[in-house]
Amino acid sequence: MKKLLLGMTLLAMAPAAALAADEGAYLLGDIGIGRYENAGPFSDPATLGLGAGYRFNRNFAAELGLRLFLETTASVGGGTSELRAHSLYPAAVGMIPLTPDFTVFGKLGFSNNHAEGSNPPGRSFSTTENDIYFGFGVQYQVSQKVSLRGQYENFGKFDNSPSPLRAQAVSLGVAVSIP
Repeated sequence: MKKLLLGMTLLAMAPAAALAADEGAYLLGDIGIGRYENAGPFSDPATLGLGAGYRFNRNFAAELGLRLFLETTASVGGGTSELRAHSLYPAAVGMIPLTPDFTVFGKLGFSNNHAEGSNPPGRSFSTTENDIYFGFGVQYQVSQKVSLRGQYENFGKFDNSPSPLRAQAVSLGVAVSIP
């Protein structure tokens, strides 16, 4: 009788254990290529992304991320101009599992964008702007704790001029569950 009771208890707890596996914190890291709009002669920069998130269930999560747009240079008027930027963003994440290992996701939030650099002859500039942030991508679960991600992100405006600097990024990375 005790074995039967123990077996029924374990069986009843199995769905709860499966749901618990869909919850928890995770860390993000990726590399990619950015794209500037209205940035004049500057080329598209390499990017690094870092972040953390919490998955509430198999369909919803929240993330906080930082995207670094690495410095890019351009020759302007016989001198060299520099541009670097970063964006900090919180986002709600909606996920649709297509298979047990393959998920598509979408993100929506807001971004705090900052760009700075220099123009010849030795003048520097700095600008900060908040805007809507959105992204989408795919995730493939390699193991119980590690997933690979590919994603597109749009960070919006970095200044409030009539032709504002805007930035986007495409990246490949990893998500690691925290025990």
